[in-house]
Amino acid sequence: MMKKNIKKILASAAALALLLGNFAGTGMTVVKADSREMPVYVTDEETGEPVADIYLMLESKSESAEDIIFDEPTDEDGYVLYEPLTLKSGVTYLLKPTEDSECTSEETIEVVGGRNYYGNFIKTVNGQNYTGEDIDLFVQDNRGEKPVVSEISSISSSIDKVNEDGGVAAITVNGKNLPEEVYCQLWYESAIGAQVQVSDEKVSMSGDGTQKKFDIDIPSYIQYPKAVKWIVRVSLDGGAQGWDSAVIDVVKEAK
Repeated sequence: MMKKNIKKILASAAALALLLGNFAGTGMTVVKADSREMPVYVTDEETGEPVADIYLMLESKSESAEDIIFDEPTDEDGYVLYEPLTLKSGVTYLLKPTEDSECTSEETIEVVGGRNYYGNFIKTVNGQNYTGEDIDLFVQDNRGEKPVVSEISSISSSIDKVNEDGGVAAITVNGKNLPEEVYCQLWYESAIGAQVQVSDEKVSMSGDGTQKKFDIDIPSYIQYPKAVKWIVRVSLDGGAQGWDSAVIDVVKEAK
């Protein structure tokens, strides 16, 4: 699905309609429209963010054809549109960042050019007939420092049950680039399924960037007699991206 360049799409559609109109009544059949533009989206494979302000190139694998550098850099969405004005027919090219862009790409995207009566077009991409689809290019962006991306992959509790006296649960947080503090909420659930929030605070953690821990007090039955389970919720951003939870059941002693 095309993400941008609606005017160019409409113009191409109009040109195709005109072409079909010219062939009407001649007995000629148009099998497909050859693609004369290739939209490319460049993404940082580490952060998942678009990579702006870099130039791409088509590196020729043939001694008979020169490398092609795109006329414009990627925009803020990592997008650039390539039009194959100088693409050589039958030549295989590799789509990649230019050497001075300070970006590299390990993936291989092969582009083969074609030519017909109407000019140059993009024949295949990675061996498949190309009809104008978006091309996603993932790169390693080596320009300066990147924003630190932190995320939680899971949390767990050292206990899954607590008696009426309550107790202490050691919460383990797993993830990437974990900070020194996280948001933590404590909730209880009643026998009818109602959930009630008891606390909401930032807590300090200890450990490394991929695994950290903190302790949380689980209240007693005397304080919250309706509680049948406790829910510990953890977030890096106060819940904007959701909460990861650990559940601790309350086991009541037989009277």
